[in-house]
Amino acid sequence: MKEKKANTVTAKQAEKIIAKPVAMTAEEKAAAQTQAAPLGLGGDTVKKPKKPKKVKGAPKTRLEDKPSQPKPVAPTVEQTASPSLAPTAVAPAPAPTPKN
Repeated sequence: MKEKKANTVTAKQAEKIIAKPVAMTAEEKAAAQTQAAPLGLGGDTVKKPKKPKKVKGAPKTRLEDKPSQPKPVAPTVEQTASPSLAPTAVAPAPAPTPKN
């Protein structure tokens, strides 16, 4: 009985050893970490900077308090500056004559 019990225990231990997963190699670990890394929009992985903490009693700045700055106006280009942009005179197409 004792021999039979000892054989079954050693057999179970051998099965447990075989069933253990094989440890990952260094290359496999590096590949897994790369694949698990988060990707931001457009592949951007830079972390956002933290907001500065509010200082108690600091003056408040609001958008309404700031003076609005006029938007810069792009310089206009005359259409005759380039011949391809100049208006061309196109003759109107002749009206079709009705057949009687």
